[in-house]
Amino acid sequence: MSSHNILSGVVVLERADRPCVSFCGSLLAELGATVLQVAGAELDIDLTVAARDKAKQVTAVGKTIITNGLTDAAWRRLAQRADIVLLGYRGPRDRELMSDGDARRIVCAFSSFGADAPAGTRHAGETALQALGGMMAATGAQGGAPERANVPIVEMFTALNATTAVLANLRTGKSAFLDIAAFDSAMATLATFVSTVADGRGGGYRIGCAHHLCCPWNVYRATDGWIQLCSTTDEHWRSVARLIAREDLAVDPRFAKMKDRLRNVTMVDQVIGAWIAERSMNEVARSFLSSGLAAGRVRSVSQVVGDPDLHGRGMVAEADNSMPQVGSFLGASMGSPRGARSSRRAADIDAVLSALGSRATPPEPAASGSIGPLKGIRVVEIGAYTAGPLAGRYLADLDAEVIKVEPAGGEVSRAWQPQFDGHSGYFVNCNLGKASVILDLKIAPDHARFVDLVRGADILLENLRPGALDNLGLGPDKLLGAFPSLIYCSVSGFGRVAGSRPALDSVVQAEAGLMGLVGNGNRPQRVGVSIADQAAAHAAPLLILAALRRRAVSNTGGHIDLSMQDVLAWVTGLAWPAGDAALASWATVQVADGWVMVRGGPPPEHIVAQVKTLSRAAAIVHLQQVGVEAVGVLEMGEAFLHEAIRRRNLVQFIATDGGAKLPVLSSPYRLGLSAEADRLPGPPGADTTRIFERLAAK
Repeated sequence: MSSHNILSGVVVLERADRPCVSFCGSLLAELGATVLQVAGAELDIDLTVAARDKAKQVTAVGKTIITNGLTDAAWRRLAQRADIVLLGYRGPRDRELMSDGDARRIVCAFSSFGADAPAGTRHAGETALQALGGMMAATGAQGGAPERANVPIVEMFTALNATTAVLANLRTGKSAFLDIAAFDSAMATLATFVSTVADGRGGGYRIGCAHHLCCPWNVYRATDGWIQLCSTTDEHWRSVARLIAREDLAVDPRFAKMKDRLRNVTMVDQVIGAWIAERSMNEVARSFLSSGLAAGRVRSVSQVVGDPDLHGRGMVAEADNSMPQVGSFLGASMGSPRGARSSRRAADIDAVLSALGSRATPPEPAASGSIGPLKGIRVVEIGAYTAGPLAGRYLADLDAEVIKVEPAGGEVSRAWQPQFDGHSGYFVNCNLGKASVILDLKIAPDHARFVDLVRGADILLENLRPGALDNLGLGPDKLLGAFPSLIYCSVSGFGRVAGSRPALDSVVQAEAGLMGLVGNGNRPQRVGVSIADQAAAHAAPLLILAALRRRAVSNTGGHIDLSMQDVLAWVTGLAWPAGDAALASWATVQVADGWVMVRGGPPPEHIVAQVKTLSRAAAIVHLQQVGVEAVGVLEMGEAFLHEAIRRRNLVQFIATDGGAKLPVLSSPYRLGLSAEADRLPGPPGADTTRIFERLAAK
């Protein structure tokens, strides 16, 4: 399924004010849009000089670069021809530049805190967004200082989400002013935290490479490096105990159940760490993987660049200077890596407009009377935890009908704490708005019912272990052969090329080189907001919307093979190929009530002494007075009190039947459905009878 011509005929005008604007433009260009790039004001988002130059280079590829400075009149001429306008929002004047009464144009305005931010709200770079948006609250060693990821994660997620919002709005054929805030994208990564914060836990989320809901889950030193192990069930623990020849631990009441292991996590880590310390990384990884456990080596970016699987998927490209650079997750996922592309420079606007011709009628109008962009689209989802389910939840937010297939008893995360009148806060945040059916695909009647479900679906979304559905005769080759219009989206850690390898978030962070880009690099650190899961969950709706647009023209679906590692490689691409930090130097300083980040490295000792007894707010004022840029690091509970949360309705509360208020993060697109009580997931299998009676009636 080619991704190259999906947006053929669509014209995008991009004002390159900040990287998220240009990376969004690049994603649209890769999907076949004609992108006209004009220079912008270049807002500072903390990139190093080398990373800024690389960003300009890679985001110029495949675009027409307008080399002349534009007057307002020239800008309006280009904007009038464009179907989509991308820009860094500078205020009401940008709205005026768009106000020509056109009923079809999409204007996508990027900012740090939204076009509706109060007057005087300062632009925030990547460091401030990680500090204020909860990411640093969960990143760092247990009991230690907050750590920053040294690549622009929030900026890249903002580009992903903006592209998804654009594709969703194209389905409506209507004009839109898309108010895209980077802070919204940062907060959208906190699905595993919003319910625990509401339950009263405001801090203590920095736990290194561990997990606050699962154990064992940590990084351990082998003889020649580090290994990340992840487990999510009591059965996983029994497998670990057998592997390390300590089967007594499987029944020990201190460790037998997840809640008990979490209370005794230090002892768990000591036992596993002692076993790993005597073995090499490769030996440990092979042992864990052969036992069906998710484990991975902590690799450097330079090691990742040499990964033959990434090369095979087209995720390693060659720049003009023959240096390897990150490839395209769009092409890798849709089976159509692009060859080399170049930019074109143009100074004559009349010639550019003449070559473009007049605007065409939008090729993909929405169904009449639709509520959301995916009204009338049916999704069958099967999988667990975060990546696949959260992607399905975002499709439901866009008004797709999502039918979740669960095993008897329901998905395991339904039992995760905290609970709100019997509803797991975690599960609801990943599964809002879905119907539930219970099927056991290993028995013939349920296997046949699953095929019936897929027959009536537009999309199959799955994040089971690679090969699991193939083994049941339900892989993409089989189902696409039977249903050629189906869009079959597989989400996995490393793609189908990796076979049946299990993978969870931290394993992918380790193998993708991200752990070496967090903090000072002395010890591996994971980005604590499950960023690999989040990357796949945010990329899948974009890919599915692109595939739907392709199907509207070709009448055929296809297979999307989405690898979490591919998307993380794209997110970290500005650190390729050597693994150099892409963000300018900032330092962490402890003050009386927490931590502040200061730009330019550690300040002089006398300044540190002056601020260490001050509150964060007072310390920031003092540092600014002596010419040092600073921002306070918010702990998780404080991040959810940021003024933008209420102003932009980023957290909604659903009343359960028992009267509890269950918090739900809003989707980052600012369109689609809201979190209403009737969208709460029912019990496992609550919709089985209704859905199969409907199928039988057809």
